[in-house]
Amino acid sequence: TPVLLCLVCLVGGFGAVLAGPIRKTGSMEGKAAPQEEVNVLTFGVIQLSESLNYVFETTEAKMERISKTLKSREETLQQLGQQTEQAAEVEQQIKVVVQLLQVGAGINAHLQILKGLQTWNKIQKKDIETQDEQLSKLQKMVTCWFNTFHMQNLLYLFISIKNVVCFCVSFRVKLCHSSFKTHQFIE
Repeated sequence: TPVLLCLVCLVGGFGAVLAGPIRKTGSMEGKAAPQEEVNVLTFGVIQLSESLNYVFETTEAKMERISKTLKSREETLQQLGQQTEQAAEVEQQIKVVVQLLQVGAGINAHLQILKGLQTWNKIQKKDIETQDEQLSKLQKMVTCWFNTFHMQNLLYLFISIKNVVCFCVSFRVKLCHSSFKTHQFIE
């Protein structure tokens, strides 16, 4: 295709030369062009073909460099795409680790609360045991006091009964004595 391009340009150049107006002078009619003009034209055609060849070669070299650069850029883009995917995977893994750490921190906080509750529970058990001991002592004291009070009341009751009995006996004796006196007096 580069050779075809050169030929098209060359033919187009000749067509432009041929399409231009030609002056006809009386002295040149029927005569061939001088050798010097042919040489100049041939040299111009050679220079034009060399220039076209140079343009073709440099264009081909540029196209090859551009192609290599594009391939390099495509490889770089693919690598960047892979690195982006890897970074996304790493980011996801980091999120999972952060969530696990947060869960672990929550578990540690709950564990601390649980330990605190266990300690509080032990303290409450000791308090309950102490209160049970105090209640037991109090029950013993109340029982002892009740028994003592009951015994005292019984003692007071017995004393009161004795006093009543003594009074009754004394009263009866007095009554009897009085009645005896009255009876003696009446007789």
